Amino acid sequence: MEGQTVTTPNPYVPDPNASPMMPAQQSPYQQQGGVPAQGVPQPDMQQNWPAQPVAQGYPQGGYVSSGYGPVAPVKPRKSFKAAGILFGVGLLLALSPFIAGAIIELIPGNHGDGGDGMYWLAVAMIFYILPIGLILIVAAIITAIVIAAMNSSTQG
Repeated sequence: MEGQTVTTPNPYVPDPNASPMMPAQQSPYQQQGGVPAQGVPQPDMQQNWPAQPVAQGYPQGGYVSSGYGPVAPVKPRKSFKAAGILFGVGLLLALSPFIAGAIIELIPGNHGDGGDGMYWLAVAMIFYILPIGLILIVAAIITAIVIAAMNSSTQG
Protein backbone atom coordinates (compact mmCIF):
# COMPACT_ATOMS: atom_id res chain seq x y z
CA MET A 1 0.00 0.00 0.00
CA GLU A 2 2.85 2.34 -0.66
CA GLY A 3 1.88 5.58 -2.34
CA GLN A 4 -1.79 5.16 -1.57
CA THR A 5 -3.48 7.23 1.08
CA VAL A 6 -6.45 5.79 2.86
CA THR A 7 -9.00 8.32 4.04
CA THR A 8 -12.14 7.77 6.03
CA PRO A 9 -15.43 8.59 4.34
CA ASN A 10 -17.01 11.92 5.15
CA PRO A 11 -19.77 11.26 7.76
CA TYR A 12 -21.85 14.18 6.45
CA VAL A 13 -22.11 12.83 2.91
CA PRO A 14 -24.63 9.97 2.81
CA ASP A 15 -23.68 6.74 1.10
CA PRO A 16 -26.00 6.40 -1.90
CA ASN A 17 -25.77 2.61 -1.65
CA ALA A 18 -26.62 2.49 2.07
CA SER A 19 -29.90 0.98 3.14
CA PRO A 20 -31.24 1.01 6.71
CA MET A 21 -32.21 -2.67 6.30
CA MET A 22 -28.86 -3.90 4.94
CA PRO A 23 -25.49 -4.12 6.76
CA ALA A 24 -22.71 -1.75 5.77
CA GLN A 25 -20.88 -2.78 2.61
CA GLN A 26 -17.59 -1.82 1.06
CA SER A 27 -17.55 1.22 -1.15
CA PRO A 28 -17.34 0.71 -4.93
CA TYR A 29 -13.78 2.08 -4.75
CA GLN A 30 -12.76 -0.75 -2.42
CA GLN A 31 -14.67 -3.43 -4.37
CA GLN A 32 -12.86 -2.76 -7.64
CA GLY A 33 -9.38 -3.24 -6.23
CA GLY A 34 -8.34 0.39 -5.98
CA VAL A 35 -9.70 1.50 -9.37
CA PRO A 36 -12.22 4.28 -8.80
CA ALA A 37 -15.65 3.60 -10.25
CA GLN A 38 -17.37 6.14 -12.44
CA GLY A 39 -18.95 8.88 -10.33
CA VAL A 40 -17.03 7.95 -7.15
CA PRO A 41 -14.65 10.68 -5.93
CA GLN A 42 -11.05 9.69 -5.61
CA PRO A 43 -9.54 9.80 -2.11
CA ASP A 44 -7.13 12.62 -3.07
CA MET A 45 -10.06 14.83 -4.06
CA GLN A 46 -11.49 14.76 -0.53
CA GLN A 47 -8.54 16.75 0.75
CA ASN A 48 -9.67 19.76 -1.33
CA TRP A 49 -13.21 19.73 0.03
CA PRO A 50 -14.05 22.53 2.47
CA ALA A 51 -14.58 21.54 6.07
CA GLN A 52 -18.23 21.13 6.96
CA PRO A 53 -19.54 22.48 10.25
CA VAL A 54 -20.79 20.06 12.87
CA ALA A 55 -24.53 20.36 13.47
CA GLN A 56 -24.96 20.65 17.21
CA GLY A 57 -28.20 20.10 19.04
CA TYR A 58 -29.56 17.66 16.47
CA PRO A 59 -29.68 13.90 16.79
CA GLN A 60 -26.95 12.40 14.61
CA GLY A 61 -28.03 8.81 14.23
CA GLY A 62 -31.10 6.67 13.78
CA TYR A 63 -32.92 8.87 11.29
CA VAL A 64 -33.20 8.39 7.56
CA SER A 65 -32.49 11.63 5.76
CA SER A 66 -32.14 12.85 2.23
CA GLY A 67 -28.56 13.98 2.78
CA TYR A 68 -29.34 17.65 3.30
CA GLY A 69 -29.00 17.68 7.06
CA PRO A 70 -30.35 16.09 10.21
CA VAL A 71 -34.04 15.33 10.24
CA ALA A 72 -36.09 15.63 13.41
CA PRO A 73 -38.73 12.96 13.93
CA VAL A 74 -42.17 14.02 12.80
CA LYS A 75 -45.16 12.89 14.82
CA PRO A 76 -48.01 11.89 12.52
CA ARG A 77 -51.14 13.97 12.72
CA LYS A 78 -54.25 12.15 13.75
CA SER A 79 -56.93 11.86 11.10
CA PHE A 80 -60.55 12.91 11.44
CA LYS A 81 -61.62 9.81 9.49
CA ALA A 82 -63.30 8.12 12.49
CA ALA A 83 -65.25 11.27 13.34
CA GLY A 84 -66.34 11.64 9.71
CA ILE A 85 -67.56 8.05 9.53
CA LEU A 86 -69.48 8.41 12.80
CA PHE A 87 -71.03 11.65 11.61
CA GLY A 88 -72.04 10.17 8.24
CA VAL A 89 -73.67 7.10 9.78
CA GLY A 90 -75.38 9.21 12.45
CA LEU A 91 -76.71 11.66 9.87
CA LEU A 92 -78.03 8.82 7.74
CA LEU A 93 -79.80 7.27 10.73
CA ALA A 94 -81.16 10.65 11.88
CA LEU A 95 -82.61 11.44 8.46
CA SER A 96 -83.91 7.94 7.71
CA PRO A 97 -87.39 8.44 9.31
CA PHE A 98 -87.98 11.50 7.13
CA ILE A 99 -86.66 9.74 4.02
CA ALA A 100 -88.96 6.78 4.79
CA GLY A 101 -91.92 9.15 5.20
CA ALA A 102 -91.18 10.75 1.82
CA ILE A 103 -90.92 7.35 0.13
CA ILE A 104 -94.21 6.24 1.72
CA GLU A 105 -95.86 9.38 0.32
CA LEU A 106 -94.72 8.42 -3.20
CA ILE A 107 -96.50 5.05 -3.00
CA PRO A 108 -100.12 5.39 -4.16
CA GLY A 109 -102.87 4.25 -1.79
CA ASN A 110 -104.20 4.79 1.71
CA HIS A 111 -101.38 4.47 4.26
CA GLY A 112 -103.27 5.66 7.33
CA ASP A 113 -105.13 3.61 9.94
CA GLY A 114 -107.90 2.73 7.47
CA GLY A 115 -105.41 1.49 4.84
CA ASP A 116 -102.16 -0.44 5.09
CA GLY A 117 -100.84 1.55 8.09
CA MET A 118 -97.42 2.33 6.57
CA TYR A 119 -97.32 5.78 8.20
CA TRP A 120 -96.56 4.04 11.48
CA LEU A 121 -93.27 2.86 10.03
CA ALA A 122 -91.98 6.45 9.89
CA VAL A 123 -93.31 7.14 13.39
CA ALA A 124 -91.60 4.01 14.77
CA MET A 125 -88.35 5.02 13.06
CA ILE A 126 -88.54 8.42 14.78
CA PHE A 127 -88.69 6.68 18.17
CA TYR A 128 -86.13 3.93 17.55
CA ILE A 129 -83.65 5.04 14.87
CA LEU A 130 -83.54 8.84 15.18
CA PRO A 131 -82.12 8.78 18.77
CA ILE A 132 -79.35 6.38 17.73
CA GLY A 133 -78.44 8.73 14.86
CA LEU A 134 -78.37 11.74 17.20
CA ILE A 135 -76.15 9.85 19.66
CA LEU A 136 -73.71 8.98 16.84
CA ILE A 137 -73.62 12.63 15.71
CA VAL A 138 -72.77 13.73 19.28
CA ALA A 139 -70.12 10.99 19.48
CA ALA A 140 -68.64 12.25 16.20
CA ILE A 141 -68.43 15.79 17.55
CA ILE A 142 -66.74 14.58 20.74
CA THR A 143 -64.32 12.45 18.70
CA ALA A 144 -63.44 15.42 16.50
CA ILE A 145 -62.78 17.60 19.55
CA VAL A 146 -60.53 14.93 21.12
CA ILE A 147 -58.58 14.47 17.87
CA ALA A 148 -58.16 18.23 17.47
CA ALA A 149 -56.89 18.47 21.06
CA MET A 150 -54.41 15.63 20.43
CA ASN A 151 -53.15 17.34 17.25
CA SER A 152 -52.69 20.67 19.00
CA SER A 153 -50.87 19.07 21.94
CA THR A 154 -48.30 17.40 19.64
CA GLN A 155 -47.45 20.71 17.96
CA GLY A 156 -46.83 22.63 21.16
